[in-house]
Amino acid sequence: MIKQIIDSNNSCPNDFWNTIKKLKKENFKDPSSNIQPKEWFKYFNKLMNTDYDKNVCNDKKEYTTFKDCNTCTKMLNSFITTEEVVIAAKSLKNNKASGSDCITNEMLQISCYMNIDVYVKLFNLILKSGIYPTLWRKNFIKPIFKGGCFNDPSNYREV
Repeated sequence: MIKQIIDSNNSCPNDFWNTIKKLKKENFKDPSSNIQPKEWFKYFNKLMNTDYDKNVCNDKKEYTTFKDCNTCTKMLNSFITTEEVVIAAKSLKNNKASGSDCITNEMLQISCYMNIDVYVKLFNLILKSGIYPTLWRKNFIKPIFKGGCFNDPSNYREV
């Protein structure tokens, strides 16, 4: 294979790069692609201990909104202040991947000081109505292989 790369580099650059691309595809195939999406969902659902069918409160009764929950405190139901938004923005970690909305933590931190009133109104509206953008419910998980068998989801960590 190395002789083929050297020969193609001397004769035709296109052949050289086609050979390199072929090698990359063969050597860097993502082993996690062998695991079916249903298996990933089942594994990460179990890992996160999430029940997607119910909204359950501490007193083990089912509720459709936070307003119906009798055990929620007044502090949790009070309006969000400017200070709380600034503290939350400052506590965001830098150099993290964006969510499905493509907004990074750095973008939020920088824009927070210019648009603080907008953020406060937005979060208070969400708190009051109980409705938030459905895009915020989506996330992306990229499994990173830890070791062991490639076909076992538990040998991957989520990122």
